[in-house]
Formats: sequence, C-alpha cells, structure tokens
Amino acid sequence: MAFDHVYLSPYVGAAVFSCGGAIARHRALGQLVLVITGFATNEAARREDRNAFEFLDVPYQWQPGALDELVRDIEPSAQLHVPLGLGGSRLYELIRGRDVELYEDIPAALAPGSVEMQLAALGGGLEPVVTDITAFFETRLEAMRQYASQRLDEQLVVDYLRGVGSGIPSERSWRGRL
Repeated sequence: MAFDHVYLSPYVGAAVFSCGGAIARHRALGQLVLVITGFATNEAARREDRNAFEFLDVPYQWQPGALDELVRDIEPSAQLHVPLGLGGSRLYELIRGRDVELYEDIPAALAPGSVEMQLAALGGGLEPVVTDITAFFETRLEAMRQYASQRLDEQLVVDYLRGVGSGIPSERSWRGRL
C-alpha cells in the first residue's frame, strides 16, 4: 500500500505528542498515513501506542533496529516526517538527499532555545511549515491522553502549540532536503 505520509517515531508517543493534530488532519482529508515506532520498550507502552493510533484511525508498525531496510522501503512519493531532534543520528544519514519534514519533537521542543539549537546544527536551508490544527485540537489532546505512563504536562503542550501559531493551536515542522 502506498502511503501519502510516513511518520518515523523514535519512541512510543513521539509522533502523537509532536504531530497528532497534523496526523488527524491528514486522515480527515482522506490521506493515507503510517506511523512507525522504533522503540517500544514494553507491552504497556505498545498498548498505549496502539490505543492512540487506533483512536486516530492510523496504521502503525513497531520496527526496532531495522532502519536501513525500513527507510529504503518507504515509497519515494510519500512525505517523510522525522523528528527534528535526531540531528546527526544514523537516521539522518539514511534519509540524506530526500525531501523531508522535520517535526518539532515534544517534549524536547518545550525547552527554551531547543528548536533553534537543533536547526542551527543542521546548517539551515529548511522552511517552516505551520499547520493550523484548530479543528483537530481536541482529537490531538485525546490521542495524547492515551499515554498514561508518560507524565507530560498537557497545559505546557497546549501553551506551546498556541505559541507556535500566534494564539491559534498549531504544530510546526521544517521542510527541506537534508
């Protein structure tokens, strides 16, 4: 099956905490989305991931370790979404030369200056993409709540998303070629 969007989530919850509204928006537009989680440490974490993706009506996979093969198998026509915070990792080497969207990885992005530092490490050339998620805001929050074991302050996330969109709930990613 060819997907319109493929989100790589290095750990359980990363894609939902960072891009849950955009994922819900893609699905509402009839676009096919796949989320691939790299590290699901235990069955309880997998259950939380499963609950969130079933709530969002999104197929998901757990793929510990096999990044080379996994990245090669992603259709070139799919928009690839990876965390901004993985700069310098093996993943960036695997996707070099490909157009990607680097999503602001929550909770790391909540730290003041974190996003700017990550962008500087990549050397520039990326364009911001701000996605208004107003229509999907509650859906996004409910998907986040599926991760009971991850104690993330919901109000901090809400404030961050409103700050990204100048008062409008929004998520931000950075588009370009690595």
